[in-house]
Amino acid sequence: EKNGNLNITVTNLIEHACARYRVTEMEIASESRGRELAHIRAVIALIARDNGLSIIEVAKKLNRDSGGLSRLLNKLHANMKHSSVLTQEIASFKNDFADYIKNT
Repeated sequence: EKNGNLNITVTNLIEHACARYRVTEMEIASESRGRELAHIRAVIALIARDNGLSIIEVAKKLNRDSGGLSRLLNKLHANMKHSSVLTQEIASFKNDFADYIKNT
């Protein structure tokens, strides 16, 4: 579950996302297909992939099918090409997450 040089795990990525987006781990792993929760799951998948973590492991922790999560991730990635606001949100998340990891 750990990434090479930093203590990046699927668990602490989900914890950070929940704190940042003010949702609970129960909500994020719920059956809800709401847009906000789907977006948060996609962000988690994107950051996980960028850090060499397994999408399958992320899917398990989020109670999701890995294929569905991959589709969400691809959709987010495509949307980032057309939205500087979304790109900034992801960059901000990455920076905050890096700080969070350094302090764990």
